[in-house]
Amino acid sequence: MPDTFTAVYSMGELVLNGQLEPAGTLAAMALNMTKTAVSSLETLCRQRDDESAAAFQRAVSATEPVGCTAARMPLSDPAGLVDDIICFRVYVRRFLSLPLTGSGAEDHSAFLSSLEALSAQLRREDNLRRTVLSTELHPDISFGVVGGQLCERVSFSSIRELLLFDLLRAMERSHTPRACRCCGLYFVPARSGEVYCTGLAPDGDGKTCREIGARRKFAEKLSGNEILRLYRAACGRVYTRKSRGGIDADTAADMIHQCTQLRDQALAGELSVEELGDLLSRATKNRK
Repeated sequence: MPDTFTAVYSMGELVLNGQLEPAGTLAAMALNMTKTAVSSLETLCRQRDDESAAAFQRAVSATEPVGCTAARMPLSDPAGLVDDIICFRVYVRRFLSLPLTGSGAEDHSAFLSSLEALSAQLRREDNLRRTVLSTELHPDISFGVVGGQLCERVSFSSIRELLLFDLLRAMERSHTPRACRCCGLYFVPARSGEVYCTGLAPDGDGKTCREIGARRKFAEKLSGNEILRLYRAACGRVYTRKSRGGIDADTAADMIHQCTQLRDQALAGELSVEELGDLLSRATKNRK
């Protein structure tokens, strides 16, 4: 009997540890496995005694690389399982670094069309032992009742197929996994514009990435308002001096141009609010 890897879905949502999670969660978990975790699995795979087989089983269970169940342990091909995880991680991480639309159909088309170029790039970099990520899926689908709900059980003979199926399920729902802008870990967004996950932020004093992100957006908004306030005040000074005859029209136009350039630099994050205020004062020859 071959090794079997199974995921359970209820109304398109993943059933994981008795809880409903978004489709794509398995793929995100595999993408978030650390190099240390993958290396430890590889090391155990190279050992052939009973003790290392048991350790491999514990390691897979502890790291939950895909959150799925294996029908039998130890696996008949543990090295193949690790290779599948590595291959999936490398390809999909590269793919998710490309500009995506968030549309399921367009993201899926982009994924398929990018595989050949990604494979060529990985060969050049010698970054992967098996550089072909096959997209063929051969699921064994059955239905059963889990927690009082009729659920779909989808089984595959390889981890790669199961991870790819979970990724495509997320794309189908236009919820392609993405890297959190705060912690860098992959998560499944609930909305197209969501860029922060709900996990604890690194050095966030117990705050989640989403809470940190909300603070950042608020600070950026305040900063942007302050930048525009300083810019308008500087332009006002120029127009006042021109109306009073202190400067001519050409000089005023040059000052406004300088102020506009400084404003754009500040909005792009190249100048702090304090630096902008000082430079605007110099540009308009306004003594503090």
